[in-house]
Amino acid sequence: VPGVFRTNGKAEYVFEHGLVREEAPKKFFYLDENIRRACENSLRARGLVDLHMADAPELKCRYPSEEVVILAPEDSALTLAQLRIVRSLLQKHFSSEQVAMVWEEATSRDLWSDCGGNGLNALEVIKSDGCRLSQCFQTEVQKPDYFVTCSWDMPLTEMFEAIEWHAEARSLSDRATYYIDALCRTSSKRLSPLESLDPLRSDVTLVSGDAIRAMDQSSGFVLAFSRRTATRWKDGKPSLWMLYETFRAQELNLGWDLASTSGALATMRPFDNGCWAFGAFDTDIAQSLSTVAVEADKCTCTRKADRESILNQLASGKLGISGFESRVNTTIPSSVLGAALLHVSYLDLESDKTAAHDLAQLVLELKRSGVHLTTQRLQGAFGESALHVAAAAGRGKADGMRSLLELFIKLGMDVDGQDSERRHTFALGRFRG
Repeated sequence: VPGVFRTNGKAEYVFEHGLVREEAPKKFFYLDENIRRACENSLRARGLVDLHMADAPELKCRYPSEEVVILAPEDSALTLAQLRIVRSLLQKHFSSEQVAMVWEEATSRDLWSDCGGNGLNALEVIKSDGCRLSQCFQTEVQKPDYFVTCSWDMPLTEMFEAIEWHAEARSLSDRATYYIDALCRTSSKRLSPLESLDPLRSDVTLVSGDAIRAMDQSSGFVLAFSRRTATRWKDGKPSLWMLYETFRAQELNLGWDLASTSGALATMRPFDNGCWAFGAFDTDIAQSLSTVAVEADKCTCTRKADRESILNQLASGKLGISGFESRVNTTIPSSVLGAALLHVSYLDLESDKTAAHDLAQLVLELKRSGVHLTTQRLQGAFGESALHVAAAAGRGKADGMRSLLELFIKLGMDVDGQDSERRHTFALGRFRG
């Protein structure tokens, strides 16, 4: 229908509109109008005030007056539909000849740096000055449903893809809102989250920062991981600020979800289908996070004052620093071990049997330490277990298969178990005999 476009610019209901043009009877005319209005109302309800917004060179503030009233950070989250438009505009910006950077390599930090040599950063180019991104779409308050934390060097393409996977996993509509610190700021005055903390002002604290105020209003927490970020967590040197945001989520009793460019994992509350996995969570990330052993005082932080402030906050938490470290070092590995186990259970490489044994031993160690790690949490997106996969993949590979399958059964995996399609494990008849 003319005037009604998707975010990628393609017309909707082209076939129906063709029917209207051929004969143009009155009933088709009414149908055409009803469809047009329904499309426009749906798009507006999803936060798309301007139907051609994704094709515009920049976003304009929606306030009618010249004086912009900046929304509070906790009121300026972005809907999923709005994030898709922002991604499109950022891709156009970083793909232009004026910017000496490849879009696939652009990171959150590059949003607030001058990549074009014109004194402006990416967000200052695509939006009006002095307002938040959400105010370029509508003037209404948008509370965050989910707070997203990721490292500053995570590629933007990977961050947006991880959010899409999380939204699919949680069955969220286009109106679901996310708060992403790098996108929800008003200016580039502080690249470091803590640089604005003035030691002479008692009213400015970690807890009163924009991001933390937004988290206080959130219903969930998403840890978005790239392979580079996961490697730093594996080495025990993640960003201290990222760890602090995880600490705040723990203090607020928010459910954690892990997201990557190919899937998502639940840590405390399963997805709507009852599974703890959705998609195919990145196996390299899963294997890196399966042995996480974070110590807060060894995490990466460039400013001494910031480090001291964060460590003091961690110490004042309900669990203390050691208790919080223990929670992180059990929650994340117990959530990713299922994905890591499934991958090596396909036995594509000679080393996969050894890796499967090692990962299974990690599961046993977590269980012995008191972690409530059920077999459901080790299953894949379709309810399949490593026992299912290994039994099928191990046909003709008798060496070491019996001990591996026995180890999986020791973890609690059911020999007669079924996946979500009610398919029984095959190739186990010989093993059971």
